[in-house]
Amino acid sequence: MKDKKIIQDYWFNKIKQYSNDTNHLLSKYEQIPSGSYSILLKSSCLDKVYKLSGGNVLAAGTIYLSVFNALLKRYTNSDSIWVASSPFSLQNEPQEKDSVLFYHTAISNTATLRDVINTTKKEIEDTLLYEAIDFELIENEFLNLELTQEEYLHYAFAYTKLNPKNNRIAQAKLCLEIDDTHAGHEAIKIHYDAAKYAASFIENLVQYYTYILENISDLIDTIVNETECITEAEKQQLLEFSGEAEQRIETTVIAVFEEQVAATPHNIALVHKEKKYTYAAVNQKANQLAYQLQKEYDIQPEIALGL
Repeated sequence: MKDKKIIQDYWFNKIKQYSNDTNHLLSKYEQIPSGSYSILLKSSCLDKVYKLSGGNVLAAGTIYLSVFNALLKRYTNSDSIWVASSPFSLQNEPQEKDSVLFYHTAISNTATLRDVINTTKKEIEDTLLYEAIDFELIENEFLNLELTQEEYLHYAFAYTKLNPKNNRIAQAKLCLEIDDTHAGHEAIKIHYDAAKYAASFIENLVQYYTYILENISDLIDTIVNETECITEAEKQQLLEFSGEAEQRIETTVIAVFEEQVAATPHNIALVHKEKKYTYAAVNQKANQLAYQLQKEYDIQPEIALGL
């Protein structure tokens, strides 16, 4: 067991790396998430995880966390992913209710899923050498850095076989939990702030998560930012879309685009050379242009403009 001073220094030095430039899915924060969504993992997903982990609990937890990290990178395009978690509990020993640990994973824009798994593995191995720290101590240190709970307790991860969710982790904006208490079956549980996250977004997040798990062998050397975040069901919907065109004849391109902005604001909409633009960013630019046209040229709604 390490000296408390060494443990405290480790965590304090680690959180000094936190940047308030880190991108988040949301900018607002509600302290207690009030929404939840859960599904049982398909046997095909479990088989892939078991095969890749060799049945090792720590390795399986690494895979589950790695895919979560990869999705957060894919959605936010942030190079620095911080995920809170509860203390390790491999022998089901009692936990301190107010103890937390933080995983910090650096993911470049060219990182593959294999890179993310290796980086996450090293981060977990490093963290295992130290105990979790009392929440009040870490909270004071974050306050010294002028960081809010909205920023540092934003995402959380829990795996009941490794580090079950505790009271503090339950306060995260978005907590992904892998729960093995369902009669021997593992389930994905998402606890989230229902006032800020649409249920459809959470459902899509879980679908993408299971999609990556189910196809992890094929996707492992794919660049995370190029991973196709679309399920087979959604592909089928796109294929069938042309057959439904007559029913949607009154729907405009603008209306369809705005629906997509609302559904997936942080997905990449446009790529130009090295720059990537999310749906929210494109929508903001479009609104700024519309405002400028109205202000300077008195262009009114319903007036057609050549592009």
